[in-house]
Amino acid sequence: MTNRWTVLCLFLCAGLPAQTAGTADGRMVVKGKEHVLKYARAARVADMFDKKKTVLRVVLTDVPLPGNALFDDLGPMELAGDGKIHGVELAFGETGMSWYPRTNDVEGGYTFTRSPNPFPLKVEPTRVEGEFTVKEDKPGLEISVKYSAPIEKYVPEPAPTAADTEAAKKSSAAKAYLDFQDAIAKGDRARIRAAAPPEFRAQVDGPDFPKMLQVLQAMQNKNIRVLKAVEDKDTATLWVTGTSAEGTPQKAEIIMKLENGKWILKDETWRNQ
Repeated sequence: MTNRWTVLCLFLCAGLPAQTAGTADGRMVVKGKEHVLKYARAARVADMFDKKKTVLRVVLTDVPLPGNALFDDLGPMELAGDGKIHGVELAFGETGMSWYPRTNDVEGGYTFTRSPNPFPLKVEPTRVEGEFTVKEDKPGLEISVKYSAPIEKYVPEPAPTAADTEAAKKSSAAKAYLDFQDAIAKGDRARIRAAAPPEFRAQVDGPDFPKMLQVLQAMQNKNIRVLKAVEDKDTATLWVTGTSAEGTPQKAEIIMKLENGKWILKDETWRNQ
């Protein structure tokens, strides 16, 4: 998975709505920096290190975990690396548990294991509740949180049909996304500025923006085609295809938000097909 928009974090700062209600109540402090943990999501997934085994994955975050990131082994880690979430990922197995800090406040990856699991945990067929409290001098963090969340099941998005692709041509969100891509390719600062959230427009006008634009243009996907667009009130999801800067066929899910009457790009995640 490759996220193209770390370079322009100004377009990515807003969180996305969680798909399923789960709550956390606690905090994580990393080297003196505090993150309030409010959101919880959980699912049974294959163990990332042994696909023959199943673990109960619980992700506790300061902002909602978007889309199907819960079901992607690298999803929470990459979102944390990009600074989009801060929190902790728990994995409960048959004989113990592992936990992983999900924040870019620490360098490198850390994995902690406990066997048997020492933390309070109540698992029902469709719901999990628990508490998690730790203090680790290395990497210098404290976490204390209670959580409750439904155990979700993965629901794959149906493959786009020819009718979906035809309908996407009329989507205002799809048109806004393609226009923004065209503005990036042409270096049209005025159109890029118009597509940015108001609080970040000053950065688009800043002296460092030309350098950022050059990097983004070098990474930009080509031959982008919107296969499906689903608009739901102020949020739209686009399914697109294209080729990487190196010519590799890729696909992506795009998240757009309607702000002050304009569709604004919030996130795009590209994968090789």
